[in-house]
Amino acid sequence: MTKADASEAEKGRQGFTKRQRRREELIALGKRMLAAKASLPHGEFGPWLRDQPVTYDLALKAMRLARAAN
Repeated sequence: MTKADASEAEKGRQGFTKRQRRREELIALGKRMLAAKASLPHGEFGPWLRDQPVTYDLALKAMRLARAAN
């Protein structure tokens, strides 16, 4: 393996690590969102979410990932 090939392989591993870390962060966020949703009265999650630094779409994606991870 040449030095250039080894460098490309390392970049690939780093990219995978970043994707894996991002997925783990989304799962953790999803778990927090699910816990918050469960603790709020019916119909209050949407208004609560508007005050958070997370978009509705990101919250839904994170909650789906968290449910799938269990």
